[in-house]
Amino acid sequence: MREWNLAGYFPTDAVTGADSVGENDIRAIDTDPAHKPGGDITEGQLRGYDITGIAFGPEAGFLTGALSAVISNFYFGQGPWTPFQMFSWGILGFIAGLLAAPLKKSRIALTLYAVLSGVLYSFLMDIWTVLWADGAFNFSRYLAAILSAAPFTAIYAVSNTVFLWLFARPIGKILDRLKTKYAL
Repeated sequence: MREWNLAGYFPTDAVTGADSVGENDIRAIDTDPAHKPGGDITEGQLRGYDITGIAFGPEAGFLTGALSAVISNFYFGQGPWTPFQMFSWGILGFIAGLLAAPLKKSRIALTLYAVLSGVLYSFLMDIWTVLWADGAFNFSRYLAAILSAAPFTAIYAVSNTVFLWLFARPIGKILDRLKTKYAL
């Protein structure tokens, strides 16, 4: 008899509890691209929802973030975490829209936002991790998830900063022209 271990990735023998590796064993694979070689780069995705929020306001930022998550997951893989990604990216786009004036004026504000949004995204997704692992929220496991995700959180913060520094102004100018041209 087979059962899946807590992580759900490797089959274990229900009687002995030992991991079994055989020709006929089927091993589940993690479809999250962050866990594949080079996935660290894919996690630092272009922050279009932030830039949209800055240009068009909180509602547009939320919608762009939520839809970006679900649409990108058609390529990267849908899963039960998708609603959490949709909420996380959406709320970050919403916050960017609320803070649009200072984010447009100051590189320091943009940098602080980029770092804090990377941390907030990780903290929100760690809630999903705990709910998935335990079936209920467990604060000690949440702290452990935050600590174990620290390298990814750092990647989010750095990549957010780089992408927003490189693209917020040029794409923001394009979106501002569209706003003017089409009276949005």
